[in-house]
Amino acid sequence: MLDCTLPELHEVIQVVMGWQNRHLYTVQAGSATYCDPSACQDMEDGDGRRIKLSHLVRQNHEQLEYVYDFGDYWQHLIELESAFEPNEKAVFPMCLEGAGTAPPEDVGGSMGYEELLRVINDPEDEDHEQYLGWCGGWFDPEAFNLESVNRALKKMT
Repeated sequence: MLDCTLPELHEVIQVVMGWQNRHLYTVQAGSATYCDPSACQDMEDGDGRRIKLSHLVRQNHEQLEYVYDFGDYWQHLIELESAFEPNEKAVFPMCLEGAGTAPPEDVGGSMGYEELLRVINDPEDEDHEQYLGWCGGWFDPEAFNLESVNRALKKMT
């Protein structure tokens, strides 16, 4: 996948963040807002299935705003650097680098994430075991495994 539509970009972000695609999203490019295709009938936003990243680069868009989960409101600024000629042997999509673990899905936004970190780092907190269990028994906000992310992205192709 050398180029992708906005819903395909959404899928890439979901894989990189380790989320489960349980919520709606929007992508804003300049003054245009594109919605999750499953919600376009209910929203005034445009359908991103017709928009490719290469089109946005050619229109000189330098940034996109991606918002996922309108309750938790995870807002991402995506920088469009440029079009390029890829190495023939490279497999796309590909993550080049990363840092830290993404917040778990449905954690309650940035305030909920701060609360999660506080509780799991305090074994004396009465909710410690419950929160840790909710995270699967382990959560390290500093962990990032580039190879694991790229294995997951490779499965998309």
